[in-house]
Amino acid sequence: FIYSMVILGTLIVIAWIIQKMYIANQRDVLKYKDNRIKEVTFSLSVIKMIKLFTLENIFLRKINKKRRQELYSMKKLQNIYVLSGFVHWSIPLVLSIVSIGAHTLIFGSLPIENLIMAIEIFDSISYPLYRVPIFVTNLLNTIISMKRIEKFLNVRNIEKQINCGDINDKFAVKINRMNFGIKDKKNRDKIILNDITLEINKEAQDTRTRAVIN
Repeated sequence: FIYSMVILGTLIVIAWIIQKMYIANQRDVLKYKDNRIKEVTFSLSVIKMIKLFTLENIFLRKINKKRRQELYSMKKLQNIYVLSGFVHWSIPLVLSIVSIGAHTLIFGSLPIENLIMAIEIFDSISYPLYRVPIFVTNLLNTIISMKRIEKFLNVRNIEKQINCGDINDKFAVKINRMNFGIKDKKNRDKIILNDITLEINKEAQDTRTRAVIN
């Protein structure tokens, strides 16, 4: 019994380490999938420009690169999943071999009635141990998905500070020395366009407008 508990504890620790690896690789899969979707979405949004300037091969290489990263991470994730299933499937068999073998080496032959009872006990715990990896995997996927949804919902809304009043009768829209940027991965300001001045004139007899960007 003591040997079996030692082996069971060791296998549980191994299974826990495997699940930690599964979590890390699942996050990598989702990250690479997001990068690939962003690349495809951007390509579709500028498909006319891609066709006009014959940039299909450049965008195709970029998308294929993102896709290869995604497939590689998915392959690693499936290997970890198979390894986790193998460890959990082997727990009842390993426990039975260790228990019966240790008893035979220490106390000699094992009576047939005790052997049958031990086999029935290990067989009864095999199904719960088989269901454990499935439950743990689904639970980890749920936790990761909830964290992604929570991160999305906690993103700050874009504050639009646009003055729509009549600044000047000459201009329909006027922007003076505006900075435009985004937040990087570390939530730091990253200025893309600096010191933008934009003036759109009112056209009395023409619906077209002209803009000057400095």
